[in-house]
Amino acid sequence: MNIDKDLIMSDDQDIGQVVGDYNSTIIDQIKDGGPFKKGMFLFLKISEAVVGTSSTVQFALHTSDDNFSADDDVLYDSGAIAEASLTINTVIAKIPVGMNFKRYIKMVYSVAVATTTAGTVHASLVGDVDKTFDVS
Repeated sequence: MNIDKDLIMSDDQDIGQVVGDYNSTIIDQIKDGGPFKKGMFLFLKISEAVVGTSSTVQFALHTSDDNFSADDDVLYDSGAIAEASLTINTVIAKIPVGMNFKRYIKMVYSVAVATTTAGTVHASLVGDVDKTFDVS
């Protein structure tokens, strides 16, 4: 699996946060290099274990034509995952997300129930995934 730096939404983004929603970097896919030519995969991995007290984190891939002003579609939603399950190197998703992208793409991390005090996540779009791939 190759990771294009222009398709990384979160590079060890801190999700040790108070209850709330946290956005990744927004990818503007209409730029030099053009729109995606084929289907893509979403790759999400916990880089540093999430720590909290009965906290949950939800991971969602959003897309929009107007930079998330009013237009916002969800292409993937993990549902709430207990912080105890979010240990280092846990792969949350390596799934095909097709070609349903609008111009802008981002991840939204929703911390719920209680504050998390540590944890980071890597999120990127990749052209393919190796079934045995694991980033340490």
